[in-house]
Amino acid sequence: MNVSDLKREEVKIVDDNPETVLAEMIADYESRTGKTLQPAHIERLLINTFAYRETLNRQQINEAYRQQHVRFATGLMLDLCGDDVNTPRLEASAARCTIRFQATNFSGEVNIPIGTLVSVGDVVFSTIEQGQLNTNRTQQDLQAACTQTGERGNP
Repeated sequence: MNVSDLKREEVKIVDDNPETVLAEMIADYESRTGKTLQPAHIERLLINTFAYRETLNRQQINEAYRQQHVRFATGLMLDLCGDDVNTPRLEASAARCTIRFQATNFSGEVNIPIGTLVSVGDVVFSTIEQGQLNTNRTQQDLQAACTQTGERGNP
């Protein structure tokens, strides 16, 4: 078994299949009492309720188990897993890129101030350095950062 191929829902410490839990509880009741349950028996209705609650408990046990592993941890538990090895979660940061500004057929100078906005579809980048185009320098590469943090500027 290749552990890196495991999906989140495959990582379980207890069986949380509702049908299995119900079948186990019915079989246990029948073996203890010697009585065969039919779907309409009141005992069966009570067992259905308890089986539902037991299934929820088992699902919570499995989720708690998954939260102990960094790969499957979320929210606060992910932060705590990182804290155990002195690795805090990084805050979302803006994507950065280099943008080439180019001009032709102009006279004089074109200043490109810090904060010049450039859109690429619906993603907007802002220059973080200034530049200048003139007749001797018709193109210039400038660093820019996405105006939104996180995955937005990193499609």
